[in-house]
Amino acid sequence: MESDLENFRQQWQQEILQQGQQNQDLKDVNVSIITNKQKDTINLENSTLIPLIEESKNDGLINSFRNTILDLLPLNPTKKIHISKLPNELIICILKQLILTGDVNSLENGFALVCKKFFLLSRDSSIWHLLCEKFYCNNVNNHKELIQICVNAHGNDWRRMYIERPRVRLDGVYISKCKYLRPGLAENTWIQPIHLVTYYRYIRLFSDGSCITLLTTKEPSKVVKNFDKFVHMLKISKKFKNFMIGYWKVIKNVDDTDDISRKNQVIIEANDKDLPKFTFHLKFDLKSTSIGKFNKLSWIEYYSVNNLTTEKIELLLKNENNFYFSKVKSYDVNL
Repeated sequence: MESDLENFRQQWQQEILQQGQQNQDLKDVNVSIITNKQKDTINLENSTLIPLIEESKNDGLINSFRNTILDLLPLNPTKKIHISKLPNELIICILKQLILTGDVNSLENGFALVCKKFFLLSRDSSIWHLLCEKFYCNNVNNHKELIQICVNAHGNDWRRMYIERPRVRLDGVYISKCKYLRPGLAENTWIQPIHLVTYYRYIRLFSDGSCITLLTTKEPSKVVKNFDKFVHMLKISKKFKNFMIGYWKVIKNVDDTDDISRKNQVIIEANDKDLPKFTFHLKFDLKSTSIGKFNKLSWIEYYSVNNLTTEKIELLLKNENNFYFSKVKSYDVNL
């Protein structure tokens, strides 16, 4: 009996110890879970606080700069360029000499883009006034009439007048390429040869109102270089025939006011040294194309007048084509 009681007591103690051990294990697990959650929460709070702290520091730094004056100073101070010491009046005189050579593009697309001061100087009215005098002096009777045109039609803006008012191009050559078919000499009745003939017409206009026209089969690469104003006329006459010297002017067509395309016309009166009894008259429409302004001359009329009998003879334009302007950088315009 006593032995049975002892066994029961030992078994009961073991069960109590096992139950206590299980309870202790559960407590340890719960404590570790709670500890990890607390750490995650603390880390999350710290991660959200750091950018807030940094933003507050940046805001303070920006606010501290608001009332300060920041100057941009070069690392190595340099001396001023010489042109900055020139007075505006002297710079304008230099610009006038530049445009008198015909290089107007350098004024607009080069000098004016350097800085704000140069931009304002390039818009000086005296520069554009000089340009208008040189380009339109042949189309008006006197300077007073030119001023009236600028005031009435262009708002007293000489630059606007130079841009809007039609003018001929003086810094190159107007070229017309013409072709026609001509029957050839047949060696037998079975073959009829046909020749394609190509020839060119050239018109070179100068600022003093004079001009040169040339008819030749030679290509532009062989002809254009001989059109320089400073080349003597005899030099051209030795190389080419069928050239004429004359004068040009731009007029407004008052007879056909409804047709805008024929509002501005170029009239050329020229004389051929081989035909001294005749004066040749060429009339064109001055037009613009998608490539540039005032770079096209469209035929209107071509006739000759006998200087002795004043007889007018119409010349056919069947094989003639319009003239298109080709700029030549080597030309010295000398407005």
